[in-house]
This record gives sequence, structure tokens and C-alpha cells, in this order.
Amino acid sequence: MEHYADEVREHRRKASHQSVVLFVLIDADTNPVEHRFRRLANVLCGLELAAREQREAIIIWVPKRHIETWIAHLAGHAVNETDDLKRVAKSLSVRASAECFATRIQDSNQRPANTPASMTVAFEESRRLPPRSQKGDSRKGTF
Repeated sequence: MEHYADEVREHRRKASHQSVVLFVLIDADTNPVEHRFRRLANVLCGLELAAREQREAIIIWVPKRHIETWIAHLAGHAVNETDDLKRVAKSLSVRASAECFATRIQDSNQRPANTPASMTVAFEESRRLPPRSQKGDSRKGTF
């Protein structure tokens, strides 16, 4: 939270002449996901920075309760967004979960009905990703 405004400033500076994406990952903990979105918006407002616009490639993912909830879900475990799953997630492959997440971002047909609500919000946020260019795209990873 403390570096968000600085990161947004830097992103906006670079975005004026480069294709860049700012990913923000912050756990909701026991708060509603919307609470984190409001707090981040208030940080910008409090520093008199423009609010995040729909066209900006600033993507905010807010796992509820924490990222381990998503890791466990993506590994096939039944989850809710209130239980602490840190111990469960320790034995799971983060890489495999990340690959599954990337697949689900790209293909909504791969998203099961029991997808955690906070992950569904993340999929919507991911629509802010600019389309990959075929030529000269230096981005690493699967998405």
C-alpha cells in the first residue's frame, strides 16, 4: 500500500512511451475485496493523483483471505474465502497453480463454477492486459 502511488506515477510515466503493465497484488485478509480497491483509490486521491482509468494497464488482484486461498483452489482443493490455508498451500506447487491461473485468464471456459469470488474479480481485472503483439513482445511468462 505504501508504494502504490509511486508505482502508479512511474507506470504512467513509462506508459506514455512504452507498453507496460503494473500488477498490484494485495491480500484482502478478512476485509471485503472492495475495501482494498477503495483504499488504493483513496491513496491516489489523497495525493491528488488521477484515479485509475479503465484503459490503464494497472491490474489489481486481491485474493481473499490471502494468496494461499487461490493456490489451494487452483491445485484442486475445496476452498472458501474465510479459512486460513497457509499450511495447506505450503505443500502445493505455486508454479502449477500460476500456470492454471494463466490458463483461466485466457480461457473463461476453464473456470469452474466454484471459482472464489475474489479470483473472478481478478479475471475481470485481467481484461486490462493489453493485447500481446506478435512481433517484438519481450514479455516473459504465459500471459
